[in-house]
Amino acid sequence: MAWKRRVDSNIRVGYHRGMPLHEYLSFRDGELFLDDVSAGQVAREFGTPVFAMSETQLRRDTRRWRQALEDAWPDGPTALLPAFKANTCLALRHVLNEEGVGCDTFGEHELRAALSTGADPACVSLNGTNKSEEAIRLAIEHGVRITLDSLREVEMVSALSGNAPRPALVRLRLRPGGETLTGPSDFSDRGDSIAGVAAAYRPGFALADAERAARSIVGSRGMRLVGTHTHLGRHTTSLAAWAGVVSDHVRQIARISAACGGWRPSEIDLGGGYAERGSPVGQAIAGREAPQEPPPPEQYTRVIAQAMRAAMRQHGFDSRGVALQLEPGRAIYGPAGVHLTRVVNVRRSPERPDRRWVELDTTEQFLADVVLEHARYPFVLANRVSAAPSVPVDLTGASCGFDIIAAGIPVPEDIAAGDLVALLNTGAYAETQTTNFNAFPRPATVLLSGDLVDVIRRAETPAEVFSRDRVPARLLRSEDT
Repeated sequence: MAWKRRVDSNIRVGYHRGMPLHEYLSFRDGELFLDDVSAGQVAREFGTPVFAMSETQLRRDTRRWRQALEDAWPDGPTALLPAFKANTCLALRHVLNEEGVGCDTFGEHELRAALSTGADPACVSLNGTNKSEEAIRLAIEHGVRITLDSLREVEMVSALSGNAPRPALVRLRLRPGGETLTGPSDFSDRGDSIAGVAAAYRPGFALADAERAARSIVGSRGMRLVGTHTHLGRHTTSLAAWAGVVSDHVRQIARISAACGGWRPSEIDLGGGYAERGSPVGQAIAGREAPQEPPPPEQYTRVIAQAMRAAMRQHGFDSRGVALQLEPGRAIYGPAGVHLTRVVNVRRSPERPDRRWVELDTTEQFLADVVLEHARYPFVLANRVSAAPSVPVDLTGASCGFDIIAAGIPVPEDIAAGDLVALLNTGAYAETQTTNFNAFPRPATVLLSGDLVDVIRRAETPAEVFSRDRVPARLLRSEDT
């Protein structure tokens, strides 16, 4: 379905009250437009709540990251492997296939889904803890890189690759570290250090086990150790911290190299955790200073490449010909997404008349990072973008919990039922973590490209929420049988 482009001289882009707007967003006659379609038109046609993704923005940011990495690392090949888990809509994976980028998959089910879209197996990584035999078998069959996470997995790959026509391509996942990880983690509301939070996260080899694993792989006929992997995650936007992670990773590679008689990696995957403009992560933590805008791709890649080159030189490695890979899933998917939701009711607290709740038809069950990562999504009153905010309210959802999507944010005094709220930067990890709590059917996802809008994941029906249930005959009343 498509709508004709609306030509309008009153278009404003860039910033909205200090909030960065991505290129596909604009204001036209007081309304928010996504590409060339008004947010109101999307809401009327597909209902609310609804997730909307801009194909235009997704392609733009993918190309920017890809070019930035290529420019920063002329030493060898480069590859982007955006995490499939960040947004599992198959249509979006088809877009990224067209853009020539690979993907990082977690476990068998994501791997099967990614391969089903035609993703090039040579550009796919199988990641994750507790991999199943079937996942490893599938990766070996298709020539997918297997990012090993434990000695158990080394043994599994060894056993399953024995009769394979070609060796299994494997990398070792090493735990991130470094002296620069002393700052606070954006995941923590208690001021925990990045190092402390990262240490509590289980994936990755301890260095001694990595050395042991590498020795067994290098001496194996069924496996080929092509490189290493690390993943810090979205703890910080500090470029110094990222440089420290890179330096520490190369130090670990040097230890493994020495343990294996001079083995050298042909590829190094530095994982993900890179923030996007307008990043919502950690924004809801009380008392935290307003963060600066995250570094752009060009800065991230430049600092990482410089740190990589310097550390390799320090440890006697030649960087020429070594492939450098990044997994910027959040930074690529996040900006392309908007979540549209209607105001259902506005109410005041009887105990505190100054407290107002604006009740929406969405829920934190569709925006899990509000709880998991203290996210506060930038928002726009999409049908009245020029209305001046004047009163603080809590934006709340429809579930039976507190369901506070954003606390103490300013909105126009006359906000009312029917107003349309657009939550921005919801393209990563929002739709993929939706749940059916309170028996809510999950929303649809639509894809915008210019003035075209397509449903790429339909809305769930109320009946489908319970479609997996089976009631034993002995529990059915006679009138039900």
